[in-house]
Amino acid sequence: MDIPSAAQLLARLLFLEGDPAGAATALGLSRAVRGTFDHGDVELRSLVEALVDRLGRTEFDRAYRQGVDMTRQEAIDRLTKLRS
Repeated sequence: MDIPSAAQLLARLLFLEGDPAGAATALGLSRAVRGTFDHGDVELRSLVEALVDRLGRTEFDRAYRQGVDMTRQEAIDRLTKLRS
């Protein structure tokens, strides 16, 4: 599994565990590593919709930006630390 896919899986897990802000940040990390957001992924779009419903647009955007605003290497390092 590649790193962006692992971050998306982490986002799904965090959402299911009741941490929607953490899930939104994980999606941002995925984008920081991949360089783009996969708008064609139906499951990913569904997760974003669920997160926006739970958090509201402003809070989702804030949490998502926490991940997106990292450099690619910072995002990889953060995801690697989560795995440890």
